[in-house]
Amino acid sequence: MVSGWITPLVLFGIFINSDKVKRGVAKALPILLVVPWIVFGWPDSGWGATGIHPRVGHYIWTVGCLLIFTPEYATILAATKKGKDSDTE
Repeated sequence: MVSGWITPLVLFGIFINSDKVKRGVAKALPILLVVPWIVFGWPDSGWGATGIHPRVGHYIWTVGCLLIFTPEYATILAATKKGKDSDTE
């Protein structure tokens, strides 16, 4: 069910012209992408039906979602690194 919210969230992040919104979506996306992988990796968890396995399209979809927000991830990592550099000075 969580993976059903990822595509609309990605589309929302693409079409809204706000850095704050894009950064928020970029931070939420990896967390939301973990849930389907838990279902695939741990079918006896009760979160999904047993025997569900990802197909090639799911891998492409996952990589595509992450690639869309690569510039945001670079910005977040640069800000984090800059914050760490200023702490050491």
